[in-house]
Amino acid sequence: MAWQGSLLGAGDPAPDRSFARCRRVALDDEAWVDVVPGWLSGADTLFAHLVDSVPWQAHEVPMYENVVTQPRLSAWWGAAAAGPWPDHIAPIAEALGERYGVEFDSLGANLYRDGRDSVAWHGDRVYREQDRALVAVLTLGTARRFLLRPKGGGRSVKL
Repeated sequence: MAWQGSLLGAGDPAPDRSFARCRRVALDDEAWVDVVPGWLSGADTLFAHLVDSVPWQAHEVPMYENVVTQPRLSAWWGAAAAGPWPDHIAPIAEALGERYGVEFDSLGANLYRDGRDSVAWHGDRVYREQDRALVAVLTLGTARRFLLRPKGGGRSVKL
């Protein structure tokens, strides 16, 4: 898989526990996204490690009365999946937990290999039944669009 790392992405992965570059983006009266560019030093090192060591799988999902194979590859760790988290992930989860006052006890990873492997609009399935949810998203690798939009549709927010 070809990708272009950054000039500062090498070295041991380490989160910035100060969140010094955090910028909060309000989505509505209750929902928000904290955007923290460069939050993880050694991001390219972690990405290369994950690409090479994670047991990536293609998953089939129901879509419009058919079952289709998702173009992205995925992996999952947590209560419903066996095995320890990949190397370097625990300190990231701990830093996020300290910041937001929650324990992150599961991890999902998606590998997008090229511009043809994105998926349709979708919502986080883990917390759909809860009144409030906190989902952390860490992006690694080559930059690409990350879009959020209101559940009922409407203008999207591009990150």
